[in-house]
Amino acid sequence: MRKPLVLSFSMIMVLAFIISVRAQSSDQPKNEIEVRGTYSIPSGQANFSGTTDSGSTIDFARDFDFHNEFGFAVRYTYRSSNGKHKIGADYDSTNWERNTTLSRTIVFEGVTYTANANLDGNLKLQTFRAMYSYRWGNDKVRIGPMVDVGVVKTSLNLTGTTNSGTRSAEGSSSKFAATIGYDLDYTPSSKFISFTIWVQ
Repeated sequence: MRKPLVLSFSMIMVLAFIISVRAQSSDQPKNEIEVRGTYSIPSGQANFSGTTDSGSTIDFARDFDFHNEFGFAVRYTYRSSNGKHKIGADYDSTNWERNTTLSRTIVFEGVTYTANANLDGNLKLQTFRAMYSYRWGNDKVRIGPMVDVGVVKTSLNLTGTTNSGTRSAEGSSSKFAATIGYDLDYTPSSKFISFTIWVQ
């Protein structure tokens, strides 16, 4: 049974300026594509044990000291012509690479890495999310409840010295998540594109 990863990677409130792709001639675009940078803070623990291989719980701060890292995110948003319905989907990805000397012996995907061994770690965090919001308001402000669902996938690749030579192992863990919050769109004028706030 794989234990879910606890990883701090985003703020509770996300404020994003949106770059719009105008497929229509109306003031309010129906389709938007947003590309933004992210700043991720790795923390917590994860266990990648499967049904046959036992393993140690990996502590990202103690075992690897992964630093804060920039990543990227891509979001697609569709708004209905009356502005009441908003549907979105996004993908986030962040990668960490770290060379460290282990302070303890760990077992990862059936491979034992002994204390004081030199280890290369590659951590990848990916999130896939879909969102729906029903809003009320006018041409300048629209607000309404929002629900989103998604999957957080964490992959870890380790390469280092073992009792039988240099070995590599890779494991992954996925966690389903769902949140309820509200969505706010604010467009002060037709010349200003808009900005959106998602609160979860």
